[in-house]
Amino acid sequence: MTEQKKISKAIEEICHQGCDSVNNIIQALENGEHVQEAIELKKPEERSILLAELKEIMDVYKKR
Repeated sequence: MTEQKKISKAIEEICHQGCDSVNNIIQALENGEHVQEAIELKKPEERSILLAELKEIMDVYKKR
């Protein structure tokens, strides 16, 4: 599986859990914690991309 596919899969799994869960996962990633939904993301760069994309997704909701 390519890096982008792994990240996309993690994003999909996380977003299906709802906004509160996404916010909790963002917090965990910011604290350097590993989350189950990102277990396949072994490289720090992959987790950084995941975090950035999750924040971007949540920013859409904050602008409403």
